Amino acid sequence: MFLPIISLHNPDPVGQHTRLRPGFYSRTRVIDIDGGVEDQVKSGQEGQLIVDATVDTVFTEYLNRPDDTAESIVDGWYYTGDICIAHENGGVDLLGRVDDLIRSGGENIHPGQIEEFLISHSAIRDVSVIGIPPKKWGEAVTACIVSDDIPAEDLERLFQNSELAQFKRPRIYVFLETIPRNATNKIIRRELRANVLRSRTKETNYKIVEV
Repeated sequence: MFLPIISLHNPDPVGQHTRLRPGFYSRTRVIDIDGGVEDQVKSGQEGQLIVDATVDTVFTEYLNRPDDTAESIVDGWYYTGDICIAHENGGVDLLGRVDDLIRSGGENIHPGQIEEFLISHSAIRDVSVIGIPPKKWGEAVTACIVSDDIPAEDLERLFQNSELAQFKRPRIYVFLETIPRNATNKIIRRELRANVLRSRTKETNYKIVEV
């Protein structure tokens, strides 16, 4: 599948974004994350990237997957599932994936921003932030950390001195030996989430601290 989007530079380590711009003969929009084709966001705001699917450079369907096709292509636009910040020149900053969003208290929380903050700590070797149910008003922000034995209390103090909004701060810390990644070193969040949920009912080597 080829999409008419050209990357201007590659992403840096955990939490950094990628700058993209539309390719030739293509049209893109950034819309409200839960909105429709006409719900475009203003420059500087974030939303989901969609691509005009009526041009020849965009695929027409998923092979033998009509339900996925119907979900992804709506009114002639392909919903990429990418979350971006829109710019006036048509470029976008890629922030992450819709599937990775943590929804809590009516807010959409990007794990990348929290991961970037945590990985700056010298004792943290790897990190992934996920949403774990149940929580009264949505998912609980959960930081999964590979570290050199850093207490959760130290991380709490770290957040207290940060500018990160209160609702973005982790409510659960999970300390583990490794974070699952694929062959391209991307975090496999679905597997990680399943492992953390499983650890609530089965004995594992995970250390879980709720704050």
